[in-house]
Amino acid sequence: MKAWVLQDINEIRLETVELPALESGQALVAVKAAGICGSDIPRIYRTGAHRHPLIPGHEFSGVVESVGKETDSAWLGKRVGVFPLIPCGACGPCIKGQYEMCRNYGYLGSRRDGGFAEYVAVPAGNLIELPDCVSFEEAAMLEPMAVAVHAMRRVLPEESRSESGPTGDVNASGQVVHGGSAKPDWSEPGPTGAVNVSGQATHGGSAKSDWSESGPTGAVNASGQTTHGESRKPEQALPSETDGIGQSMNQPQTDAVAPQAVGGILPAGTGVEETIVVFGLGTIGLLLTALLLERGKSRRKSGGSGGRVLVIGNKDFQRQKILELGLSAEAYCDSRAQDAGRWILERTGGRGGDVIFECVGRNETLRQAVDSAAPAGRICLVGNPASDMALEREVYWKILRNQLTVTGTWNSSFSHKASDDWHYALERLSRKDLMPSRLISHRFSLEEMEKGLHIMRDKSEDYVKIMAVI
Repeated sequence: MKAWVLQDINEIRLETVELPALESGQALVAVKAAGICGSDIPRIYRTGAHRHPLIPGHEFSGVVESVGKETDSAWLGKRVGVFPLIPCGACGPCIKGQYEMCRNYGYLGSRRDGGFAEYVAVPAGNLIELPDCVSFEEAAMLEPMAVAVHAMRRVLPEESRSESGPTGDVNASGQVVHGGSAKPDWSEPGPTGAVNVSGQATHGGSAKSDWSESGPTGAVNASGQTTHGESRKPEQALPSETDGIGQSMNQPQTDAVAPQAVGGILPAGTGVEETIVVFGLGTIGLLLTALLLERGKSRRKSGGSGGRVLVIGNKDFQRQKILELGLSAEAYCDSRAQDAGRWILERTGGRGGDVIFECVGRNETLRQAVDSAAPAGRICLVGNPASDMALEREVYWKILRNQLTVTGTWNSSFSHKASDDWHYALERLSRKDLMPSRLISHRFSLEEMEKGLHIMRDKSEDYVKIMAVI
C-alpha cells in the first residue's frame, strides 16, 4: 500500500509499505478521507513523533475491508469513522469511563500508524458506524468536531446528557437499539462494542481490543491555532437569528425586575442573556462557533434562550467564514485593528462575557479572556499553548476577585453511549444541522498530500481544513 511515512523529524515521504498485519480484535480500514490537523505539522517538521518510522494522521474515515481474530465479521463493508485514542481500559479515568484522560493511552497517527495511508489497522472498539447520509469527508472531521463539542460541554453542562444511561448500541438520534455485539475489552462495564448511527441494529464490535501503550503527551502546536489531535491539547450551522450587534432575537418577554448594575457591570447569573465569546477562529474555533449557533437555534425553538455569540479573529477569511455560519458582521472582532477586551466590554455594557473559550493558547489572549470575563464568568482553555503560559499578578487577582471558573478541555469522549461527544456530533451531521465539509478549503489526492502539509507549515495560503481524498 502507499503511505506517507515519517522516518525522522522533517523526513516524510510517500512510500510503498506492507499492509498492516491485523491483531486480534482489529479491523483493516480502507481510508477514504483524511484531514490534516494542526498538531501534525510540529510532529512532522519540528518535534517528531513518539516513534519512528510512523505513518501520521488521526482524522480519517473509511470502509472496513477485513477483520482480525475475535472481531465480528459484521463489520465487513461498514462505512466507519475512527476514534483515534486507544485507552488502556485499566487506569483510574478509564474505570470511570473518562477515556479521553487515560493515563496509558495509544494514539493512531502519533504512537501507532495512522490515516495518511491507503489502509490502517484499527481496534474495532474505536469504530463508529456511519449512516449513508454522512460523507467520508464529513466523517473525517468528526474528531475535531467532537473536540469542539467536548469544550462546549465543559462550560455549558446543560448540553451533556447523562453518561449513566443505557449501554446498548446507539443510533444517530441517541436511541438505544439492540444487537448481539460482543463487548470490547474495556474494564468499565458500561460501553458495548458496535455503534449504529443509522437507526438499525448492528452486530459488530470486537471481543478484544488492544488498549495498551504508554508515553508522554504529544507535540504542541506553535501556530496559535487550536489543534487537538493527540498533541497536547479543541458545516455549517443554520443561520442564527440575530440583530445588528449579534444579539439573539425573539426572546420570551418577562416581567422580572432588571438586575441592578454596579459600576456599569451586571453580575452573571441574574437572568440577563448570557454572552459567549470565542477567541481564535482556527478549525476548532470555527467548529465551536457553528456548534454554539446550532445550540442557540435549538434552544430558541424549545422556548429558551441560546445566548449571543461574539467571536475574535485576525484574518479576513475568518470573517468570511463566520458570516457563512450565520453570525452577523457586528459580532466579529478583528484583533489586528481592535482591542478585543475593550470591544467585548463595549458590546456587553461593561459587563463582559459570561462564557469565554480561549482557542489560541497565548498569554495575551488568556489575559484578554480574564480581563473581559463577567463576574462569576466561566473560561474554557481550549488552545494548545504556543509557548510557556504565565499568569501576571493582576490577572491572577482578577480571577480571584471576580470568582471566575477556569477549566481545561482535552480531546473528546467516546464511550459507545448515545451521550458521548462523537454521537452528539454525528447526530447533528446526520440531521444536517452542521455541515463541516464547507470548512474544507483544500482537497488533495494522497499522492499530492505533501502540498497540504507545506501550506500549513509555511502558511503560504489561507486555509481552514486541508483534506486528502483517496
